[in-house]
Order: sequence, then structure tokens, then C-alpha cells
Amino acid sequence: MKARARFEPHYFQVLPNLDMIGIAELGYNLAGHSFTSYAQNSDSGDFRFGVSGIYLSAWKASVTYTGFLGVPSRQPLADRNFAMFSLERTF
Repeated sequence: MKARARFEPHYFQVLPNLDMIGIAELGYNLAGHSFTSYAQNSDSGDFRFGVSGIYLSAWKASVTYTGFLGVPSRQPLADRNFAMFSLERTF
């Protein structure tokens, strides 16, 4: 049994031609063990926080931080928190 919640507010025209999107997400494995993924044990989970901006409807940049919840004996990814930056151009 798992639960996941995501909050993603959109802010339009924060500055001229710039839209912003916030990301807050939390996932938690309440009970059981997954047969398909070694990282989905009970009493473990993950979270993600980030922000992205879209400029002129052509450029998109985002920064996201992902962390993992749970003791290392239940969460094999407990030491793998990471940040990600991406920049893309759409044509």
C-alpha cells in the first residue's frame, strides 16, 4: 500500500513573458514490499521540491531536489539525495 501527494501551483506572468511552476511531492510506502522495485519497502518514501520557469513559451529551466525517507535498513536509497538542473528549448 502506497500513497503519493503532489502540489503544483502555476503562476502566470510573474514577470513579462515568464511563467513559474512550483513542485512539492511526497510519496510514502505504508505497508508491504514491492516485487518489481527493491526501493519500495514499507516505512520508506521520497520527497521532491522544485521550481521551473517558462520564458517566451520556448525556454524552460527547472531546479529540483529529491530526497529519500526512511532508515537505511528499509530504504536502500537513503544516502542518494540529489539535485537536478535542466534547461531546454522547444521549437
